[in-house]
Amino acid sequence: MGKGKTLLSWQDLKAIPGFSPTSELGAGGQGVAVRGLLGGIEVVVKVIFPTAFSTIAWEHAKNGTRVIHPNVVPIDEFGEFT
Repeated sequence: MGKGKTLLSWQDLKAIPGFSPTSELGAGGQGVAVRGLLGGIEVVVKVIFPTAFSTIAWEHAKNGTRVIHPNVVPIDEFGEFT
């Protein structure tokens, strides 16, 4: 998947129902962000690697669904990918 070593491959992300990955936006110590199409709409999927941080990220995602602001990217859906 692009530059660097990640724990995921394009095949892994294709397992997300309806998601067709098109390009990796970035990868780091916490996870990977991938641009793609979901139901014909361009979306970004951010996958967080399983760590102690993932519990905090889960809470941020849950709380982020309630934030509506022009400077904040909306979170439409989140869940566990195994």
